[in-house]
Amino acid sequence: TPDDKGSWSFEVPIINEGKRGSSWSPGVAFLPATAYEDRKIEDQHSLKTKAKTVSLIIKDYAKEDGDTVSIRFNGEWLLENHGLSHREKIIILDLEEGDNEIILYAINQGSIPPNTAILTVEYEGFSKSYKMSADFEKSGRLVLLREPR
Repeated sequence: TPDDKGSWSFEVPIINEGKRGSSWSPGVAFLPATAYEDRKIEDQHSLKTKAKTVSLIIKDYAKEDGDTVSIRFNGEWLLENHGLSHREKIIILDLEEGDNEIILYAINQGSIPPNTAILTVEYEGFSKSYKMSADFEKSGRLVLLREPR
């Protein structure tokens, strides 16, 4: 409900809140996309290709520890509040000529900070895997440079 000045306020829900132990899973706050804009973007990897289309495969790195991430591709959200696991999430991307950026944002940091993920790019019979990381201070960037044919 609005306050006396007409402003709206709300609480951010916490999902999967629990205690540490064998069944513990960290809380996940579903925040608006603007909540991540103040974080530093760290260039972590880059790849040159002439492929117009690539497959992006996303999964947790090493131990599954409850990491939750959001991923943006060229300014558009690919995934929001995605829980990482060893089960692969596959997304087909159409690349623009020039730089195409994939940014990994931490929603939480799991039980073993920082968030870590393996992003694998498959294109024209090749496959390259990159360990990416993100926390509440910085987000990781992978740049795919599509060169002209």
